Amino acid sequence: MRRLSFLAVLILGIAWLGPGCGEDDDEQPEVLDEATEDDDGQTEPLDADEIPPIAMGRVESEVLGEVADFGVQPVDDDPEIVVEDVPGSELVCPRSPTFWREHHRFASEPERQIPWPLEEQTLLCEMPWFLILSEPARGDAWLPLARQYIAARLNMAGGVSPPVGLIEDLNQADQLLNRCQPLVARPQTADRRLAGRLTRSLAAFNEGACLPLP
Repeated sequence: MRRLSFLAVLILGIAWLGPGCGEDDDEQPEVLDEATEDDDGQTEPLDADEIPPIAMGRVESEVLGEVADFGVQPVDDDPEIVVEDVPGSELVCPRSPTFWREHHRFASEPERQIPWPLEEQTLLCEMPWFLILSEPARGDAWLPLARQYIAARLNMAGGVSPPVGLIEDLNQADQLLNRCQPLVARPQTADRRLAGRLTRSLAAFNEGACLPLP
């Protein structure tokens, strides 16, 4: 009888607990992403049309497994400057003595055979201008002044407007150069000091900024 009573109590206890014993009444069911899971419960990759538009940039999509280009043009590290063809926008640039030395109608390379706006064989102290530009100075202040003087004359003939005061410096340089005397370092003379000042003034013009055509 005791064994039967024990079995009866055990059966009643199991019936009272029921199948829902131990479950959390507050647990929420799992929500599946309708955009990324199909009816069979398998996750599918997003379609390219479902990706939201991106304003700019080139990104690598892990979903698509490929590079997606969103229409941004590549940036040129060294862009070409384009000058608009507008009346009055043309510029003329002064050139250094080095430029005129390498570009003249007697140059050995065809692409540098550009005629000067003045005759290349114009003489200064019985020496053609284009040869003076290639002559080494060797401590004589006459040659640096002559080179800057020739370049300034060519730049002006090519359309570069001289600044205020340059004409006076050109006249002084013309007078000093046409003496055809060396301007050596020693003794330090007034003419050599004047040659140094005039050389710096003409060099500032020859190496200056581009200016609008007059």
